[in-house]
Amino acid sequence: MTVSLRVLDAHNGLPVEDLPVRLEHRGCEGWSTVDVARTDCTGRVEQWDVPSGAAYRCVLDTDRHFTPLGLTGFYTEIILALRCSAMRVTILVAPHFHLVHDENP
Repeated sequence: MTVSLRVLDAHNGLPVEDLPVRLEHRGCEGWSTVDVARTDCTGRVEQWDVPSGAAYRCVLDTDRHFTPLGLTGFYTEIILALRCSAMRVTILVAPHFHLVHDENP
């Protein structure tokens, strides 16, 4: 199965480019990092291949996005925990809120 993300900035209406995103897997000993990526110019991290039904989380380093804009966000990170199947997720971020949308039917 695959997981892909798209991150959009609701504050300025643009894709969030170059945002660090960490994919972690929950195993017997807790969470461990599987991969680290950065969003592209369209705000996307395209397709991480993961086993179906496994527990994963995506950690978005939103401080890295808002601080250079002179904004202090309420969240330093946004953590999206999910049980994987094929997923396309859009995340709207702003300094004081975030909204997650699963694009799958």
